[in-house]
Amino acid sequence: MSQYPLFLRTRELKNILGISETRALELLREHGIKPVDMGRGRSNGLRWRTTSVIQLADTLHAEAQAISRQIGRKAMPGPIRGKSAADLYAEFNREHTLQ
Repeated sequence: MSQYPLFLRTRELKNILGISETRALELLREHGIKPVDMGRGRSNGLRWRTTSVIQLADTLHAEAQAISRQIGRKAMPGPIRGKSAADLYAEFNREHTLQ
């Protein structure tokens, strides 16, 4: 059986997702996950289905894995790289025109 309860309280979302409560609520809202309202009073209020929250975490993980990242990107040659000191001196003193 699962170690989590069937429904999560708002303050428990941050522990499950590992982010702030406000950001967790934003993500749930963005992905269309709506809470169950247990009513007013003590020990009641909004609850989120644990499986839906875990499914959201799985979706976010899958989206992050789909993004290809460039590792060790080579630096593009800039206006100074690849030029000799004489070329730079000539350029600064306008001894020849730039192409």
